[in-house]
Amino acid sequence: MWKKFLVIWLLFIILFSLGNCAFADDEIEEINETDNNILATVADNISVEPETYSKHIICIERTTERVLYEKDAYTKTPMASTTKILTLIITLEKCDLSEVVEISSKSAHTGGSTLGITEGSKMTLEALVYGLMLRSGNDCAVAIAEHIRWKC
Repeated sequence: MWKKFLVIWLLFIILFSLGNCAFADDEIEEINETDNNILATVADNISVEPETYSKHIICIERTTERVLYEKDAYTKTPMASTTKILTLIITLEKCDLSEVVEISSKSAHTGGSTLGITEGSKMTLEALVYGLMLRSGNDCAVAIAEHIRWKC
């Protein structure tokens, strides 16, 4: 039961930390016409670009599907976050999170978004999972994948 909760919790964090605006239709009341007009006026008068570390963002007003803000939103990119979520699911299904993983050279030298793990260090799968999902650590993803391949 706690594993399903962890997956849902981590997915929630990912969705709202990537800088994307995503809302569920059944969880938010309909925006009435007045709110729509206010939202449109505010969006039209924003002159300062929001500060963000994301390379690609799109924020869409749900009822009108009007794009409120976008930054390189239509460029195709690899599905890194989706791959990390699948890595997490396989880890939770196949492994015990208390297992200890020795960090390989390959995982320690993985580029992109990393946790900064070092070659030869030892970490629990639980710590690697947190690094994978909260820091989007590519190095953690490789270490977990190697562990699953050889141990689980």
